[in-house]
Amino acid sequence: MENKIIAVCTTNINDDKVIDSLGMIQKEAAMRDWKIVVICTTAVTSYQNTEVDADIQIFKDINYSKFDGIIMFSEYVKDDETLNYIAAQGKKIGIPVLSFERKIKDSIAVMVDYVTSFEKLVRHIIEEHRVTRVDFMSGMPDNEFSLERENVYKKVLRENGIEVDDNRIAYGYFWEDPCREASEKLLEYDIPEAIICANDVMAITVCNMVREKGYRVPEDVIVTGFDGIPQAKWNEPRLTTCGADFRIMAQKMMSIISDYIRGEKVKEEYSIPYEYELGGSCGCLNAHHNVTPEMIFEYYNFNRRHSLYQMNMYQMQAEMSRKDSAMQIAHVLHSYMPANGYVFVDDNIPEFSLGSKKNSDEKNNLVRVLVKKYENEIEIGTVISMDDIVPNFEAELSISHPLVIMPIHSITRNMGYFAFSMPMDKISFAFAIMYNHATGNALDTFKTQKYLLQINRKLEEVNDRMAELYIRDPLTKLFNRRGFYNSVPEMLKSCYAKGLEVFTASIDLDELKSINDTYGHAEGDNAIKTFGNALLVNADKDDVCARFGGDEFVVVGFAQNAEEAGKRYIKSVEAYLNNYNRDSGKPYKICASTGIVFEKPDGIATIDEYIMKADRIMYQNKKERKAFRSKVRSISSMSAENKNI
Repeated sequence: MENKIIAVCTTNINDDKVIDSLGMIQKEAAMRDWKIVVICTTAVTSYQNTEVDADIQIFKDINYSKFDGIIMFSEYVKDDETLNYIAAQGKKIGIPVLSFERKIKDSIAVMVDYVTSFEKLVRHIIEEHRVTRVDFMSGMPDNEFSLERENVYKKVLRENGIEVDDNRIAYGYFWEDPCREASEKLLEYDIPEAIICANDVMAITVCNMVREKGYRVPEDVIVTGFDGIPQAKWNEPRLTTCGADFRIMAQKMMSIISDYIRGEKVKEEYSIPYEYELGGSCGCLNAHHNVTPEMIFEYYNFNRRHSLYQMNMYQMQAEMSRKDSAMQIAHVLHSYMPANGYVFVDDNIPEFSLGSKKNSDEKNNLVRVLVKKYENEIEIGTVISMDDIVPNFEAELSISHPLVIMPIHSITRNMGYFAFSMPMDKISFAFAIMYNHATGNALDTFKTQKYLLQINRKLEEVNDRMAELYIRDPLTKLFNRRGFYNSVPEMLKSCYAKGLEVFTASIDLDELKSINDTYGHAEGDNAIKTFGNALLVNADKDDVCARFGGDEFVVVGFAQNAEEAGKRYIKSVEAYLNNYNRDSGKPYKICASTGIVFEKPDGIATIDEYIMKADRIMYQNKKERKAFRSKVRSISSMSAENKNI
């Protein structure tokens, strides 16, 4: 059964789970020498949303007689009329139509067994971890999925002799903000041994809320999620959750289609497992994912590439806005196209007629190739029937890469579609999606400018925040070691050139371990943040304040008279801390040991040499302060004993 062509219909193509699913379907199809055509939109559809009609029209415009089978991602498409139309077309042609996650007439349902997997997860927490005070963070009241999971929770409680307490059930509406409010109510009732959540977004929120209350996950409170979103793996600790094995899903789908084509009997409904994935949030695995500066920088670079390509799209639209013919627009589109493919426009739109004559009295089913790109080849103006999808349809298909078809639309109508072939990876799809959007917006000029200016601002803000995370200590907002060394060496050269002096202060926060051990890490964090603020608010605009890690801080300042400036700075910091200690009401005092040196740069000595000198003085000061504190405690103890006598 070689050379079969399978259509996959889905919305929300920029969703990670959709892309991962399509990638596995592509691999399984390639193993059979089958080819995949993905018919998709970027729209996020809902059962009540009627504003995506122009987007989902693409599913009714396609000629399904070109295919040997159809897969519908029905829970993403959602629109019943559209799903029923696709299924009816498949029945009419006599090809199998698979409906993933929903039962649709005239289709073979491929359902995910959520109930069994959720019950396994709940039993794991209650029966294997042997907890009895178990809260449940449900989704929406009366929602099908919420009730299904809530009933499983109640069933397992009762079977284990645990009374169902409605005070232990809250509704987080599957999203962060309402979940925070619901978590507050649960945690006010009491601190449970475990909180089982109906999805991962709420579980991540619950983890944050538990920590904000001063408790640990999973040592104090076990937290679990459900649905296996990518963020679950990067939560700290990694979530215990349930997720689909996309490989198993793809294998099952290809097997059903293969059986149908061979004439074998197939069932009306199939089920695929939803496996639970043990993580660190229940304590079974030491599954921690510490976010390192390198990881942050990697995400920063990804966002920067995204931002740069978005700016390229802005440039493309700016160029197109200066063109006065469809032929000129086509050349611009060709030069920016991110992959081999076509841009088609509705031949009923006169602005894209390319000067050819057409009967304007009748609406036809024709589309015009506005531009075709294959390596350096360019083709403009060919008119084909929409039924053909692309010129030389079968010749354009590849086993290694799917043909992807997306609508190009304005607010109210489809203007055509973008057909391209590229690897199934997130960055390639991100670029293709941006190109598709930019093309649609450029053909609808007014919306173009407004849309892209807004997106660019958001991307620049994200990049700025990511850059700050890379060089800043997240707790104090001071420079971290990397930020410090990015700035100070160049400033030292400038100081030497200007004939300025420099003071270097090495400062250690005293008794931090004692604060953590006695009052908890939340108070330790408070001490660190307060001390960091003391350093920052008293610094001059050119001073550099950094937290090197733990209780270690370094401050570098530049002045005509470094000794005067440095002593004044240390005195201001001490005054700030004295005022805080007097007014805070905390049972501990925030103090520090300091070593400071004053130098006139000679162009040879490095900042590390200055820090080493300051360190020696600081350690001597720390030793003296520790001895003094011990002496004070000893005298206080003796005085107390004398009073008792």
